[in-house]
Amino acid sequence: MWFLFKDVPEIESLSLDFFNKNIFAGISLDGEGRPVIKTKDIDFCIGKRFDIIIAENHYNVIIPIIAIECNVY
Repeated sequence: MWFLFKDVPEIESLSLDFFNKNIFAGISLDGEGRPVIKTKDIDFCIGKRFDIIIAENHYNVIIPIIAIECNVY
């Protein structure tokens, strides 16, 4: 799918990229109250990678702009 979007000018101007693994899907708390970053593997994603700090812990997350799942029934 990336081939369909590779020449869109906003992809380069916003420093976006194409992903399919470890896409940000939310934050939860573990049993001790620490944050846990939830991720999901999807078929296609246009997004941007960010380094974030939560409670003095560093995380590398991919924030999706467009996320697509392709299913065949």
